[in-house]
Amino acid sequence: RNYILIKVRLIFLIIFFISFFFKLSANEKVVFIDLDFIVNNSLAGKNAILQIEDEKNSSLLALQKMEQELKDEENKVITQKNVISENEFSIKIDNLKNKIKKYQELRIQKNNKLNQLSASAKNKLILSLNPILNEYSKKNAISMVLQKKSIIIGKSDLDITQQILIEFDNKVKKINLK
Repeated sequence: RNYILIKVRLIFLIIFFISFFFKLSANEKVVFIDLDFIVNNSLAGKNAILQIEDEKNSSLLALQKMEQELKDEENKVITQKNVISENEFSIKIDNLKNKIKKYQELRIQKNNKLNQLSASAKNKLILSLNPILNEYSKKNAISMVLQKKSIIIGKSDLDITQQILIEFDNKVKKINLK
């Protein structure tokens, strides 16, 4: 009995969506946009990418310096193995292990920070893009804007990416990530 009820609901939903899309295509203007292209190629997007790369490079330099210091300390401890007592050697090894653990935690923390910064940048870019899309949609009587990656095939004249990129570059030159 439940199976039949589910089947009836599913058929009803399919009929509803088909009729909705036929109405939509007959009366409404639908376009699509490549948000990834705009994020990566706009002035603000390129600026955000540079900010993220700068942060990544500074983190990488700091981590490389720490890693080299740990390697130097490890070599120093190894060379002292036969000179110092076993107890003292064990203490130094434990200290080194703790420092390595802290280094690994810091590395994960910096990686997470970079991922958050990248997500934040994309979010800020899209938030800055929304008013431009709204204005463009009102001006050109567009009912719906879809993401290009959600579309399998579409007329190229329905792609508004370049027009929006020009508008976006005129209005948003850069975003502040910090």
